[in-house]
Amino acid sequence: MIARRRFLALAVATVAAHRLATAQTRGKVWRLGYLALAPLTDPPSPERSAFVAALREAGYAAGDNLVVEYRSAESDRERLPFLADELVKAKVDVIVVPSVDPARAALDATNSVPIVMLGVADPVVFGLVANLARPGANLTGSSWRSVDIIGKRFQLLREVLPRARRVAHLWNPDTMAAAVLPAVQDAARRNGFALEEVSITNVGDLQRGLEAVERRRPDALHVTLDVRLAAYRQLIAQAALDWRVPSVANYKGFVDAGGLMSYAADLAALYRRGAAYVDRILRGAHPADLPIEQPDKFVLALNVGTARAIGLAIPRSVLLRADEVVR
Repeated sequence: MIARRRFLALAVATVAAHRLATAQTRGKVWRLGYLALAPLTDPPSPERSAFVAALREAGYAAGDNLVVEYRSAESDRERLPFLADELVKAKVDVIVVPSVDPARAALDATNSVPIVMLGVADPVVFGLVANLARPGANLTGSSWRSVDIIGKRFQLLREVLPRARRVAHLWNPDTMAAAVLPAVQDAARRNGFALEEVSITNVGDLQRGLEAVERRRPDALHVTLDVRLAAYRQLIAQAALDWRVPSVANYKGFVDAGGLMSYAADLAALYRRGAAYVDRILRGAHPADLPIEQPDKFVLALNVGTARAIGLAIPRSVLLRADEVVR
């Protein structure tokens, strides 16, 4: 009888403690830090909108039980450490980061505040964590897997352009891991392309780089967009359109801007997953115990209006596989 009474008392205490914790969680105003390298647009990008919407669906609304401390380095990487320190001093409960450089800055600033990645490219390749299954630190979230699908984009170029030989590759060496360029070179070689590299780190490089591509007149353009080059996607896509050169990139927004093709993970879906990580952490989970997720959906986007403008007939086999078609 005594043992039964102790059991019942323990059960009642456990339920009461759970109810108290739930009530405290619901009544708390959480502080979320959002650290970005690129400028924050107004209205927000589709990806950031997806993240905010998913937070709202999970029960977190700005102006109600959530305060979001936005910090943007306005494309100046040297500002990131100072902004990360600001967020730590503001005592945010979680810091979310949409790219590699902010993730590094946040890791350098704190080993205690949880950090959630919103589709950050290859955290192992870029040296953020040693293991996806067991991050082991205060950082977790979702990975964009940008390196290991490079070959797929070159395969698509080969299907669309069976006679092409020369491909210009636009990329930013300042923000790409050492493994990225060899992966691009290998993918080009395996698909029978001669690769011509054009590095772009700022807007001055962009003008010089585009002029260099125009002089070389390649058969196609492969663009590895980082957060900085993504801001120039309209200019790059328009240049390729003016040259009548087919283009492919690693971000669907490039196709919306007039590029021919993109093949990449569904970035908006990864941002939504980021909101789920935030929710789990605010409910008591530890980042070190949350495996980093990899995308399970990849999107092939085609701009058939651009194809018509440059006089290119996209093979039916490619059209049928397209997940999104821009007309």
